[in-house]
Amino acid sequence: MEQDLSALTITKTPNPLTYSASGQTKTYKYTVKNTGNVELNAVKVIDSILGPITLLSTDLAPNAQTTGTASHQTTLTDVTAGSVSNTATVYNGTQQLNQTTAKVTATQPSPNPALTITKTPNPLTYSASGQTITYKYTVKNTGNVEIKGPITVTDDKSGTITIPNSGTLSPGSSVTGTTTYTTTQTDINVGHVTNAAYATGSFNSQPIISPSAIAIVSYEQPTKKEEHNGDRDNYGGPGYGEYGGAVIPMIPGPMASSPMFSNGPNGYGGEPYGPTETLNSDPNAHKAKAHLSKHKHKNHSKNNHKTKHHTTKHHKTDKKNT
Repeated sequence: MEQDLSALTITKTPNPLTYSASGQTKTYKYTVKNTGNVELNAVKVIDSILGPITLLSTDLAPNAQTTGTASHQTTLTDVTAGSVSNTATVYNGTQQLNQTTAKVTATQPSPNPALTITKTPNPLTYSASGQTITYKYTVKNTGNVEIKGPITVTDDKSGTITIPNSGTLSPGSSVTGTTTYTTTQTDINVGHVTNAAYATGSFNSQPIISPSAIAIVSYEQPTKKEEHNGDRDNYGGPGYGEYGGAVIPMIPGPMASSPMFSNGPNGYGGEPYGPTETLNSDPNAHKAKAHLSKHKHKNHSKNNHKTKHHTTKHHKTDKKNT
């Protein structure tokens, strides 16, 4: 009579087989097979790092198998340790039947030292020689290894400067520095200040040089102050109120023949109040003309009345003498 035999085997396959940094995901596949001659109904797997593993089936007949998966993200500790080793144990109920260990190795990536530089001018324009332009440089380690300092910046206008506190740049970190430039008459003539700068550090005693960054600051001609001559479009000269260029009429006299008032019809309008602004071009001017006509008629009537009265009186005197 064959003796009952409870037996399980387990294999564990990691993917990928290596890692190079923290935060990378490794997936493990577990395969469990019943290699005994009796059915097992409480199969389970526990991983030393990932804990209990979910299997597709926990009931296995002889020669049947099941699988399960789990994932792990590498940590800085894994990177420092150089490898990740974990053990998976398979049970039937509480009875441990087998176990397996998988090892994933950390690999050091190929060194890739790199620097970048950005350059920001302030202000963005200039209008005269002797003005100061300040440049801000930002140097960043965009590689995967440390860059030794000091970090220097070489500018074709300002020369070479050393960025303070730039002893070592770790991957992803950056430092900043500033310099100034004073505009010249040549910059006025050319119309812009264009300069390039690059950063330098070192890795394994070899210089690491960034690509150049170019900044352009443009010349902007100063705005000239406009000269206003009485604001012809909206103003009729001192003392003329809100007539928009129409001139208030004046009683004929010495001023009527002056150049200021002799360029338009009847001695009004014309320059400096605008060549098209005559007495007839404005409602106020019509009122002014009517006023003159009325004044003239009134004086004429008054003079006629005096003349008539004088003639009548003279006639009476002559009749009496006769």
